[in-house]
Amino acid sequence: MINLLPAEKQNDPRYKLDYSRPVHVYRNLHKKCYSVRQDGLVKGHFRQLAVENPRFVVNTAGMTQVRKTKTKNVHAVIVGRLANFVGVQAISGDSVTYNPYVHESFVFEPSGQPIMSAKRADLFFSTRGRSIVKVQRSHNY
Repeated sequence: MINLLPAEKQNDPRYKLDYSRPVHVYRNLHKKCYSVRQDGLVKGHFRQLAVENPRFVVNTAGMTQVRKTKTKNVHAVIVGRLANFVGVQAISGDSVTYNPYVHESFVFEPSGQPIMSAKRADLFFSTRGRSIVKVQRSHNY
């Protein structure tokens, strides 16, 4: 995983990621990457990453605001601990998506079945720049 934060921030101790603690991950539409937030501070930008024991969280007030104003805001995150990203060739699993205009929660593609948690989530971008989330299902999703 390559952190795309500017070098001056990567050297600042406030921006050091604590890999033993949970993070909030969301797709950054402006930078075309995934932003990783911890303690209310964005501590990293990644093109690919993995999250162990992810929970898929949608803030309904934020979703309602997006639907009402047609303006995007950060209201859907994946919460968990960062894990080693093995590589795109090794990724398998079920695809997960979220569209605030269509879904109330993160859902499996193409069934539309809601997902709340998984064993692992691999996040990356396709060669065409599409955000892809693949999950290894746990027994309860």
